Amino acid sequence: DLNGQLGNGGTSDKITPTLTDSLGVGRTAVQVATGDYFTCVMLDNDEVKCWGDNQYGQLGDGTTTDKTSPPSSAITFPTGLTPVAISDSGAGLHRACALLDDGTVSCWGRNDYGQLGDGTTTDRNTPVLTDSLGTGRTAVHVTTGLHHACALLDNGDITCWGPNSDGQ
Repeated sequence: DLNGQLGNGGTSDKITPTLTDSLGVGRTAVQVATGDYFTCVMLDNDEVKCWGDNQYGQLGDGTTTDKTSPPSSAITFPTGLTPVAISDSGAGLHRACALLDDGTVSCWGRNDYGQLGDGTTTDRNTPVLTDSLGTGRTAVHVTTGLHHACALLDNGDITCWGPNSDGQ
C-alpha cells in the first residue's frame, strides 16, 4: 500500500481484506477498477472516485496529489455527461477510462503513448473525451490494457488507441 491505494487512510500493507474509508454517506460501490498503485470506484449514484498514487493525474481530481482515502467529492466529467461504467479490466498503468451516458469515452491520467485517445500525448489530471469513435458510432463498453484502451462499439466493431509496438 505504498501510495494509499487500499483507501484505508494509511500506507501500510495489509495481508487480510481491509475496508476502505467511507465512500460517502449512504454510498456503495457498484464497480471497482485497480491501476498501478491507485483504485477507482463507480458508486451507486453514478459518481466516480479514485484514490492512491496520483503522479500523472490518474485520480482525475485536477491535481497530482496522492490520496490515501476515498475523496469526499467525485470526479467531474465533461459538462452534461454522466459516467455509466469504468474500464472493467483494471484502470491501466497510471490512467483510467469511463463510458459516458451518451456513448462517448473519457479518460484521464498518463498519456505518454496517446493512451487517453484525445489525439495528444499530454497527461491529463481531469477526464478528457477521446477523439471520434467513428461517424455515428457510440461505445457500449470500454476496457484498458497496460498502455492502451479499446471500446466495443454499438455496431459490434472494436476500436483501440495507444501504442502498437506489440500489435495491441
